Amino acid sequence: MSRLPWWPILIGLALVAAAVAAGLVLAFGRGGGVAAVRPTPAGPPGRIAYVTTRGGHVSIVVADGSGRHARLLDPVPEIQQYQPAWSRGAKLLVYVGLVHGDPSTAEILVSAPSGGSFRQLTRNFWEDDFPTWSPDGRIAFYSFRPQGAGIYVMDASGRHQRLLAATTDPTSWAPAWAPDGKSIAFVRGVASKAEIYTIRPDGRGLSRLTRNSVFDTDPSWSPDGRRIAFASDRNGRSEIYVMSADGGGQRRLTHDGGVDSHPTWSADGRWIAFTHVSAAGSSRVYLAALDGSEQRPLAGSFARNGSDPALSPSPKG
Repeated sequence: MSRLPWWPILIGLALVAAAVAAGLVLAFGRGGGVAAVRPTPAGPPGRIAYVTTRGGHVSIVVADGSGRHARLLDPVPEIQQYQPAWSRGAKLLVYVGLVHGDPSTAEILVSAPSGGSFRQLTRNFWEDDFPTWSPDGRIAFYSFRPQGAGIYVMDASGRHQRLLAATTDPTSWAPAWAPDGKSIAFVRGVASKAEIYTIRPDGRGLSRLTRNSVFDTDPSWSPDGRRIAFASDRNGRSEIYVMSADGGGQRRLTHDGGVDSHPTWSADGRWIAFTHVSAAGSSRVYLAALDGSEQRPLAGSFARNGSDPALSPSPKG
């Protein structure tokens, strides 16, 4: 009896090992053929931060992308925290803190995702909120202060705060810095009518992206900067939509019986997390695959009363 050659077996084992290392599943056909299939991931890569309410206290939770291994940030338990946003390398979280106990005097704070101590970046005794990081470490935020309401930009230390031209009014809010640092998306409008605009960090180049007599809000850039997710009530209730960075190709992503808002992209661009409020009025963080194949609640007990999610921009975050 002749022996089978040994080298095809070694090559086959090497291919199997390479496929497993790449996270692929091997599918074997009836004719003996083998195909490598990439499975749907369990959830977004990296980490997620979101807001939860427990016993009347509003806190930030940090978990992995699927919602597991969740823990409270709580650098100072008596300070209520909300609107978290990750730095570019996911080493810091900037968020809003009610340092003075009153939402009308909210301040911008920053701390490590592991919690502990925090730094207070604004000290105005006026409303400062909606913080967002630039790729080079600056922070844009909305402020309602006597010297001028609108969108401000400051250093990561809190210094050199300046009001962006063309946003100098109380109706310009919710900034979102583009991944390439060259543009800031924001909302302009009040009550039931608002539109999404972009502007350069120098305050020039104002451009309007949406044109509806509805409430378009919560812009969020995709990791590659080519698309923007946002919330809109153009179909009767707030749902998540996606459009090109120039405002074209607007399409609806979520179709459910609740109210959806505050979208945020995963680092691989395949998932969007958002706040979902059910018809009964309960809030929860949800995940939606960008291709529309899946929509489900984020895992974890904190997420059952969660809102304002922020997925880390780093897959290893």
